[in-house]
Amino acid sequence: MTIFTRARVYSLLLGLPLLTGVLAAQGSHEAALKNLKFRNIGPAVMGGRVDDFAVVESDPRVIYTGTAAGGIFKTVNGGITWEPIFDEQANSSIGDIALAPSNPAILYVGTGEANNRQSSSWGSGVYKSMDAGKTWKQVGLKDTFHIGRIAVHPSNPDIVYVAALGDLWGPNADRGVFQSSDGGATWMKSLYIDDDTGVSDIAIDPQSPNIVYAAAYMRRRTVYGYNGGGPKGGIYRSTDSGKTWEKLSKGLPANGDIGRCAVDIYRRNSNIVYVLIEHMTQGGIYRSDDKGATWRRQSDTNPRPSYYSQVRVDPNNENKVWVLGAPLYMSEDGGKTFTQERGRGIHSDFHAFWIDPANGDHIYTGNDGGVTVTRDGGRTWDFLNNFAIGQFYEVAFDFQKPYHVCGGLQDNYSWCGPSANHQQTGISNEEWININGGDGFHARIDPTDANIIYSESQDGNLTRRDLRTSEAKSIRPLEENDASPRYRFQWNSPLIISPHDAKTIYYGGNHLFRSRDRGDSWEVLGEDLTTKQERDKLEILGKVVDEKTLSRHDGVVDWPCITAIAESPVKAGVLWAGTDDGNVQLSRDGGKTWHNVVSHIPGVKGAMTDAYVSRIEASYKDEGVAYVTFDNHRSADFSVYIYMTKNYGDSWVRISNGIPPEAGTVHVIREDPANSNLLFAGTEFGLFMSFNRGQSWERMKNGLPTVPVFDVQIHPRDHDLILATHGRSIWIMDNISALEEIAGKPEVLTTDFHLFPGLPGIEWKTVDYRGFLGNRQYFALNPKAGLLLDYYLKTAGPVRVTVADKGGATIRTINGRGEVGFNRLAWDMRMDPPVPPAGGGRGGRGGGSGGGRGGAAAENQAFAAPETGGGAPGEAGAETEAGRGGGGGGGRGGFGGRGSLVDPGEYVVTMAAAGKTESRTVTVQDDPRSTLTTEERVRRRTAITRLSTLAKQADESRRRIVAMNTALTTLTDGWKKPGVAPVPDAAKKAVDDMMARIKAVLGTFEAPRPAAPAQLGAAGSRGPYVPPPVNQKITRLLGTIEGYGGPPTAKQLADVDECAKQLEPAVALVNKVFDDMPALNKTLASAGVAYFTVDTNNVPAATFGRGGGQR
Repeated sequence: MTIFTRARVYSLLLGLPLLTGVLAAQGSHEAALKNLKFRNIGPAVMGGRVDDFAVVESDPRVIYTGTAAGGIFKTVNGGITWEPIFDEQANSSIGDIALAPSNPAILYVGTGEANNRQSSSWGSGVYKSMDAGKTWKQVGLKDTFHIGRIAVHPSNPDIVYVAALGDLWGPNADRGVFQSSDGGATWMKSLYIDDDTGVSDIAIDPQSPNIVYAAAYMRRRTVYGYNGGGPKGGIYRSTDSGKTWEKLSKGLPANGDIGRCAVDIYRRNSNIVYVLIEHMTQGGIYRSDDKGATWRRQSDTNPRPSYYSQVRVDPNNENKVWVLGAPLYMSEDGGKTFTQERGRGIHSDFHAFWIDPANGDHIYTGNDGGVTVTRDGGRTWDFLNNFAIGQFYEVAFDFQKPYHVCGGLQDNYSWCGPSANHQQTGISNEEWININGGDGFHARIDPTDANIIYSESQDGNLTRRDLRTSEAKSIRPLEENDASPRYRFQWNSPLIISPHDAKTIYYGGNHLFRSRDRGDSWEVLGEDLTTKQERDKLEILGKVVDEKTLSRHDGVVDWPCITAIAESPVKAGVLWAGTDDGNVQLSRDGGKTWHNVVSHIPGVKGAMTDAYVSRIEASYKDEGVAYVTFDNHRSADFSVYIYMTKNYGDSWVRISNGIPPEAGTVHVIREDPANSNLLFAGTEFGLFMSFNRGQSWERMKNGLPTVPVFDVQIHPRDHDLILATHGRSIWIMDNISALEEIAGKPEVLTTDFHLFPGLPGIEWKTVDYRGFLGNRQYFALNPKAGLLLDYYLKTAGPVRVTVADKGGATIRTINGRGEVGFNRLAWDMRMDPPVPPAGGGRGGRGGGSGGGRGGAAAENQAFAAPETGGGAPGEAGAETEAGRGGGGGGGRGGFGGRGSLVDPGEYVVTMAAAGKTESRTVTVQDDPRSTLTTEERVRRRTAITRLSTLAKQADESRRRIVAMNTALTTLTDGWKKPGVAPVPDAAKKAVDDMMARIKAVLGTFEAPRPAAPAQLGAAGSRGPYVPPPVNQKITRLLGTIEGYGGPPTAKQLADVDECAKQLEPAVALVNKVFDDMPALNKTLASAGVAYFTVDTNNVPAATFGRGGGQR
């Protein structure tokens, strides 16, 4: 295989053919698209790999957690809540975090995890924060690739040592120990061994900081295997602050290769040092009692060194030693014997470990499943699964409403969960289900039956599960008999369902397998599609890997294998297969014959021998069009390779223009099903999009953190963009229809204003079933509520939206956001409110956002029409004693301030902006769970319409009577002020008579205001029943009927009649009084009394809120 350095690989880009685009390069749409945002749907239930902790010892509630590929999270309350603090940096793979012991506000972060896995991401050097993670600066060592540890001087925060492993996949010079004396402004290469040997661990003697220990490690991973050791590895020591080093040997293995090592110093007596040594015959844990001068082997304990190799000594007990692995090992006799009983009930792959120096029983662990904490020395654990750091490889979707997604994760099984739910708090961990074990990869859901789910775990283990019975069946293709050659399967073996037949599935091993009966039987489609190389004859680090090689081929069971497959959605039987040794195979006859077309791809054969095919995408539009991506970092080639063919692979063109080298290699490419001009590419450090079929690309952030994007899907019905990230779980951008329209049509963005077509909106019924849960919970975001309307503005300005029914009547007016670029407005599928909002009204119990619970953040609210309510006694919609009434049926302060949900059907949205108007027909759909018949819907709408009319009449009369009462009360109160001239008795009597008429009808519309507001949670004896005002009866009844998706009951219809019967004479009385006001003013004027005005526009909200009762 040909090996390239990073610098040499980047130079190759200049010599390969690239298409130039008509659009501007990277970032050309960034400002215009800023209002379109991704949302993270989790899950957090399973976590992801955690590589390191940094904990403030003076306040151990403050914890920094470094993840393998998801950046850094910080908590200031011991893990109750977490905040990501590294999302906008260029790299998300964290090798180590170090706090300055003398100033915990100073952090150093080494990027590039040091766990040497097939999926390990790489770093971009060292970052520094001077303000506890609020801001960051890159301070060098960009080409160290992987950093195992950073050590900061105990009293001088400017003195820093970095253990740099260097490139996992090839030789490079930037490895060893680097030292800075000026806080990272400059670096000195303190310990350099050779271009293949780096340093995985480093420790400073806390009592004699001029003494430094380093663990050197020679290792190399390739696409086909691993060599985890060499003659120059081992433990090195410096006694002059890194100026010179010696390799320690007395008592340590003297002959043979040394693999990964680790070191820790007992902080109360730094004479005592423990190290882990990987060696073929003398590996294990060693102890020194004289600062490393001599060593003695305590035991051979050292689990899977290439992946773990971490040792920790209790800060207060020199004999209590922890060794990380799978599982967790603990010794209380200095490492002579170990128990494995202290890590039960949590994920078993441990990489990070922090022991509280004030309490050795208080420990944080980081493992492949996230963060756990114990307060009893590991006997019991709490899993802090309240931040989403899942490492997904692949993602799939179904066609339920709302649709569900499934995917496999690194060492965390395969899971399925909803893209949205009906809970007002959002999507919780409990809604995700585990469908398969092991390391999860591809999952596929039968598009005709969402209960049938296929999932794959490492090395070809394939399962079909039926959610109806929860039963799972292994459907892995098996050889005919024991004498048959063994099939080879990749760590991540590709799986697809045929787009032409849901019962037909394809699975990639060294052959392509097809099943026409959902995996019950298989047929082999042709020959071995790989190059059939024998890896046992291939060298790594200059020698053939054999049984004497340390960490031999760690994680790579088979090679070469198929890594990518696709079938044309246009024509059945047009099949593609790509392999991890560089083949791109095509069959146009259903797998009977195959043609390797990789030689037609420019720049691949020769310069990219054995390049790993990361994805093949067959076009939705043309059967001869396909895309292929290569991820060649396994050969130390970190370039971007995307190719397209229009003629079944006879010729290819490279289409990676605009994706910079620092984006990392490409994992996936997808063509949008609705518009083939729109492409998405997921890379090691983010997402890119092209509006012109790959002629040019630009980065797509839109709220997405820096993170590896391993898979991309576009839901063909909902037009959602779905991302599987390898470090931050799953992200969705809802409804990218606007992007689909402008792809290939740049003229859309030259117009002053454009309204994009909208997708149907669904009037979901939502609720909060969860109650009081505390703050250490994880809830993912639901989609934005309502029917989404996207529009583009060339310049900022006001936006006015009207919605009309099929008869042309305007039922809603809305003001939209008027920012430059794309804007998104959510019509909540409601009419204008029957009573204009007056503000200040307070809902009844259940009236607050969150269903009376007061808890859910607004952005977590359920994803369609606002929540619906009901009416148990004392709850929303129920009548209570003392005139309090129940809460509004809608649960948000009764029905006041919002209109009723429209009936399902078509509506015309008209938007006015930039001096222009555009109209679109949109569709509103009912909750698919609804059982309402057409006749019942008519009855329901008739009652709602009648109540809305009554509510308008009642509110107009209430405003009038309250305004008149206020005007005359203010008038008579003014007469009582000192110095005011006496008012004639006739005038007083005229006013008193009018006030008597007002008071006689005021109680029909306005309840007396309480002297003091009721206390939440107050209880006591029930007072005498006082009927509520008629307007409150009407709005409460309106909220109750509108807030439940069924027909009104006979009692409710009778109550409507009763409200109308009570309202009619009261309105007549109010109108008569109102009509008599001018005559009263005339009487007062003739008596020389000041004129008064009745202001109906500034009347306070109804007492206790419209339709709401006092809490």
